Amino acid sequence: MYMVINNGVKMNKEAVLSISGGLDSTSLLVHLLNKDYDRVHVVSFYYGQKNQLELTKLEANLKYLKSKKFNIHHTYMNLSSFMGKFNSSLTSDGIYVPTGKTDETKMKSNFVPNRNAIFSSLIYGYAVSLVKEKNVSVDIALGVHDGEHSIPPDSTRIFFEKLESAFKEGNVESDKINYYLPYVDGYKHLIVKDVLECCDNLGLNHETIFKNSLSCYNPSESGKSCGKCGACNDRILAFKKLKVKDTIEYE
Repeated sequence: MYMVINNGVKMNKEAVLSISGGLDSTSLLVHLLNKDYDRVHVVSFYYGQKNQLELTKLEANLKYLKSKKFNIHHTYMNLSSFMGKFNSSLTSDGIYVPTGKTDETKMKSNFVPNRNAIFSSLIYGYAVSLVKEKNVSVDIALGVHDGEHSIPPDSTRIFFEKLESAFKEGNVESDKINYYLPYVDGYKHLIVKDVLECCDNLGLNHETIFKNSLSCYNPSESGKSCGKCGACNDRILAFKKLKVKDTIEYE
């Protein structure tokens, strides 16, 4: 893939994706592979989350995709010594993960303070380094999306527009870096629909992709999703809306 910049010079184009191993970011990885970037870089984070198993699932999907000869470079960052101290039901042992459909109160309990801003800052620095080292243009991709319930304030279009503006102002080579948020105004069932279409185009087994993703905030030690938390509720409803079978296991 090429990008034409103002002086008429053609540059190779790469993507950097913040990936958790959940359904949204995993779907976005397949979406990026379907767009034929020269290379896709994925960055995963362990920040003390209770559903650390999602990172193991991610490794399984990356192994599957690499077996299909896709050019993916994975970087893992351990931020748990700092972010593990943040107050959230997703990271704090003393706070119970709420169950049922997400509302304002449950969203605030699950909210990890400044998480998306921290991740975005790190991958923006990574993207700037790629531009300086390889003279490429870079799309920064995130799987944030709207929902039929209260969504975190760091998952909105306006938040990322302001964040991108600040990063562009405070970095060199930022004219060659852009945010790419294809799901930001859509609901989760549209993400599932998109990944189904991309898997068909790429000759991938969507059941394998789904099985090796984990949305649950509080999975069992054996890897089964609880089926009760807000993330599980959203996922279950999305698959039901499309009348598609999900291949993960629920308690």
